[in-house]
Amino acid sequence: MTRASNTDLRRAQITAALRRVMARNGYDRASISDIAAEAGLTQGLVHYHFKSKLEILVAVLLDLAASQDRDLDQLLAASPDNPAAQLAAIIDLHLATGRTADPDALACWVTLSAEAIRTEEIRLVYQSVTSSLVHRLVSVIQAGVKQKVFRTATPDAAAAAIAASIQGYFVLAATNRAAIPRGSASSCVRSMVAGLLHLQRPLPTRRLRR
Repeated sequence: MTRASNTDLRRAQITAALRRVMARNGYDRASISDIAAEAGLTQGLVHYHFKSKLEILVAVLLDLAASQDRDLDQLLAASPDNPAAQLAAIIDLHLATGRTADPDALACWVTLSAEAIRTEEIRLVYQSVTSSLVHRLVSVIQAGVKQKVFRTATPDAAAAAIAASIQGYFVLAATNRAAIPRGSASSCVRSMVAGLLHLQRPLPTRRLRR
């Protein structure tokens, strides 16, 4: 196995530091000095490995997306012939806030969704991430329709609606977090999906493993 270079390790260290600082304080209030202190490095080392705070933020987004893809691959593989369980896993991974969820990652996604609206570099990467989510949803919904678990004539539109619900919660949390009752996002999207896809029973409950 190839060992990570010192540069890769330092970049990962800095990226993880911004992720933690951003989860606590948001992106705008995360200074380079805050990031350096969180990483246990000098500001000079942070500037050596990244040209700007925005470049670190792009790295955070790419790392979060890669981690989420790995988690989704694992969750979907655990229920290969159960589209309802797969759909529940996708929703819960993005929105659940229970014991096994990752609140720091969720907080970062909320911040990143807001930055994607105002910053082109983040928006371009974020578009790729959301496109991947929609693609996964379409595949799961199509499988469910084939098995007659779901009913919809437009899997692509249903997938877009579910993705929009997830992203809408991120935007609302970024602008008015108090408007969302604690722990309600995942359960409400599950209920909407049950009506959207004409499910005869609720989506199964699944504990996310991390």
